[in-house]
Amino acid sequence: AGVTFSQRGIPVDDHLRTNVPNIFASGDVLDKPQPKLTPTATFESYYLYQLLSGQTTEPIDYPAIPSTVYTTPRIAKVGVTPEEAADGDYQVVRNHILDDWYHQTDQETMGDSILIFDRDHHLVGATEFSAQAEDAINTLLPAIVFHFSKQQMWQMAHIFPSESAAAWHKIR
Repeated sequence: AGVTFSQRGIPVDDHLRTNVPNIFASGDVLDKPQPKLTPTATFESYYLYQLLSGQTTEPIDYPAIPSTVYTTPRIAKVGVTPEEAADGDYQVVRNHILDDWYHQTDQETMGDSILIFDRDHHLVGATEFSAQAEDAINTLLPAIVFHFSKQQMWQMAHIFPSESAAAWHKIR
């Protein structure tokens, strides 16, 4: 079909179109800076559904893509990393989550959380090491993607006790 590719993958434009006008690509085959993860491929596939069904003509606009390493404890992150924050105008807040009563009830022995805020106190990144890190990051994801203000963060009520309540409490 004449689709261009390299060792890094298939180059596409901002509509996920290959060099052949009627051929699109998504997922791990792409030569793009986004992480090659299931959430990325799912987002791209849904975007293509919207594009090809006429629901959008806009270029793809990637959200913050979360990732998890399933170790013990788990490591999960989304958005600006602590390393990236060191080079910018960010507030980095470190939490020893074992001091949090919710994690004590689970008798966890390891865990930390790092939250990154911009100068307007919008959460722009989070990294967590804990037994339920992926749940904590998924809970914080809307605050990052939708740029919640501090007031909007206070408007959220979570089931208590829960991992999401513990995670949300850290960003207020």
